[in-house]
Amino acid sequence: MPRVKQKVLDQVSTLYDNVSLFKDEAFLKTLKGKWHTKVFGNKNPIILEVGMGNGGFLQQMIQDYETQELSFNYIGVEIREFRLWKALRKNKVSVESGILKLVATRAQNLKNFFKKGEVSRIHLNFSDPWPKNKHERHRLTSPEFLKIFHHILMKHGEIVMKTDNDMLYEYSLSTFPKCGFEIIEHSSHVHDTSFEVRKWVTEFESKFIKKGKKINYIRVKRI
Repeated sequence: MPRVKQKVLDQVSTLYDNVSLFKDEAFLKTLKGKWHTKVFGNKNPIILEVGMGNGGFLQQMIQDYETQELSFNYIGVEIREFRLWKALRKNKVSVESGILKLVATRAQNLKNFFKKGEVSRIHLNFSDPWPKNKHERHRLTSPEFLKIFHHILMKHGEIVMKTDNDMLYEYSLSTFPKCGFEIIEHSSHVHDTSFEVRKWVTEFESKFIKKGKKINYIRVKRI
């Protein structure tokens, strides 16, 4: 492993114990059903971003909601520790204030860390489309993953999805209704709408917009 990258990962490791950056699965399992009481210490709704990348999307959302005086708890999930380190630096104030927790895990493990109905909203931003049919089960909007999300979401809890991939967009429009979700709104060009989510832009999304690429969007609720 390159020295610079190893140095960064060493810095990440030293932060786990004091800034709410979790990767120990045994510990995460003890939080199941206790995120409001044991972790956040309040009853505010939990917003979860799966595949948070460098944390820019959550940063913008948190700042926007704070301006509106809306209170939520936030959890960013990302398996790549290097990106978690970047997200930590970008969201240091929110992490230190206790409203944002960062979790190093894979999406399929979430059922082990959250009880039924514990999460209010899930954001899926520019997830890997896994375009080959043989890899369908790896898509975050495949029936396998939607079953997990359906379980941890509260009744009428939402999934909000953005993608630049047209295939994944069409695929997701098909799978959501089959897996216990009702489509509330969708667009093949979200930045040509007034939908709330257009205000919060990921790093990838910003690059796509500069290139004139349209961004697909779906918002659904658990039924």
